[in-house]
Parts: sequence; structure tokens; C-alpha cells
Amino acid sequence: MNVQRRLLPTTSALAAFEAVARLGSFTAAARELDLTQGAISRQVGLLEEQFGRRLFERDSRNVRLSTAGEAYAEAVRSALGQLRNAALGLMSNRHGGILNLAILPTFGTRWLM
Repeated sequence: MNVQRRLLPTTSALAAFEAVARLGSFTAAARELDLTQGAISRQVGLLEEQFGRRLFERDSRNVRLSTAGEAYAEAVRSALGQLRNAALGLMSNRHGGILNLAILPTFGTRWLM
């Protein structure tokens, strides 16, 4: 695998991280993404392991972004927003679409023509 590719986190890990950062809760992020809390925790843990840095400060009841996590969350939000906008742009600029209709000839001549 390409070295540059290995440096990129998975989109599922980025989505999990962004949701926890925005919602301030692993449980709320799991609900939003329709995953288990353990799956969200695992994705965030993989990111922290990959970077060798804590992205969240955890205590018994709360989770909040670390200093490194705050900077990364800003970059991730921006990157995910750019990807979303690019996808919307591709989907909205479909020119020359074809519509095939299967109708009875009498309906077509009387109603569509």
C-alpha cells in the first residue's frame, strides 16, 4: 500500500470522530450514525493510535476535545464539508438525462403529445 494512503484515516473513522467532536458524546454519535457506542469508540481509538495523540480528554462522565483534537476537528469538518459539496455538485450537474416511459399508445397520443 502506498505510504501516503496509509496516512489517511478511513472515512468511517473521520465521521465517527466528527460526530463525537460535534455532539460531545460517544453515545450521541453512535445514535446519529446508527452504530454501537463500542464501534464509535473503536474508530476514535484507531485514529488516536494512528496519530499517537489523544484527541479527546475523557473523565468518568464527560468527553471533550484535547488541544490536538480541536485543531483536527476543524480540519476534518472542513474536509468533510468539501467532500459533501463536491458530491452534491456532481449529483446536481447531470445533463442530458434520459427518461424512458412505457405507456399505452392511446394515453401517449392523447395526454403526453
